[in-house]
Amino acid sequence: MQLLRLLTRVVRVRLLTFDSITVLTEKEGARMFLMLVVGFTASASAIAAGAAPASGPLPGKSSRPRIDDLGTGVLSSPITGATQDGGSIYLVTRGVTPAVVARYDVATGRVVASAPLPAGTGGWAAAMSGGKVYTGMYPTADIDRYDPATNTASRVVQLPGEQYIWDLATAPDGTLYAGTYPGGELFAVSPDTGQARNLGAVVAGQLYVGGGCGGPRRNHLRRHGRGVGAHRRV
Repeated sequence: MQLLRLLTRVVRVRLLTFDSITVLTEKEGARMFLMLVVGFTASASAIAAGAAPASGPLPGKSSRPRIDDLGTGVLSSPITGATQDGGSIYLVTRGVTPAVVARYDVATGRVVASAPLPAGTGGWAAAMSGGKVYTGMYPTADIDRYDPATNTASRVVQLPGEQYIWDLATAPDGTLYAGTYPGGELFAVSPDTGQARNLGAVVAGQLYVGGGCGGPRRNHLRRHGRGVGAHRRV
């Protein structure tokens, strides 16, 4: 007991040496000393028995990191194709699979209908013809048709040798004209039959045909007649 009190005073003196604010009573010092003795004894016993230091996760803890599924991270998509018919604007997405065409009601400011498109990850072009919506897709140059009356979409034609339909325009007779990449060609497409005519490269060496997109070289404004290769500079 005398030894315990002596050691308690030593502990108190050491604490006062390093921290002048901390002062232990004899009872508190005795408790601390006993904890040190017990811990030292347990460690010495483990070393004497040849036990390896503890490793790995703590009891009840998994060594694998916790992974929580927080759900969809992105609830929107860029819009790259659009066309208007009266009070409805038809929008085509990109960067999601499947790509979607959506009908936006101008009066209410809400999307009132949408449908997945048959293929592709997006569409840069859209045009109206005969009350239907036609979309120009990538990475395969498909033209798809969306019917607002049935809210369904189907493929009309795939333009050979091309990857993107960069732009679509509708002639007064309903014919669709499609500008492409990387061939830089212009196609005339019948929306009723899906028949496509290649009208040739608009500008030799140019990769893109589309409104406001001239590619890595120069922008050109061209006028097209009805015949193959009937492209004229404006």
